[in-house]
Amino acid sequence: MTPSIATFRVVIDACALYPLNLRDTLLRSAERGYFQLYWSGEILDEIHRNLVKNSFMTADQAARSRKMMIAAFPEAMVVGYEELVAAMHNHEKDRHVAAAALKARTGDRDEQPAGLRQIACGHRSVRVTNSPMARRTRRLLP
Repeated sequence: MTPSIATFRVVIDACALYPLNLRDTLLRSAERGYFQLYWSGEILDEIHRNLVKNSFMTADQAARSRKMMIAAFPEAMVVGYEELVAAMHNHEKDRHVAAAALKARTGDRDEQPAGLRQIACGHRSVRVTNSPMARRTRRLLP
């Protein structure tokens, strides 16, 4: 099956790529073209670090897994987001993910996407745009 080019862009954080079953499901879904997968080196470092720390993989196994993920999805790596981290207002530990998501959305252009908002929801951030569903959701937010 030839994957289609999805327009839905997703930056997947380490917490979603850490569990093997969920990682496998997400990577297979991206491979099928259900969404465009993005991550950063910092996200991959976090996965590697936690897999080794929690003894799910040896350092060599985790490094091999990372290398295979990058080889399978070379277009997924987001770079150049680091200068955006300080501008994010979500939880401090998740700011790099929000910045990578913003960079993945804008690509190489140095612009703020129209209608993009960052909303802190507990320890997770939610991106809300100007879609009709987002406008209805914003009315529910404090």
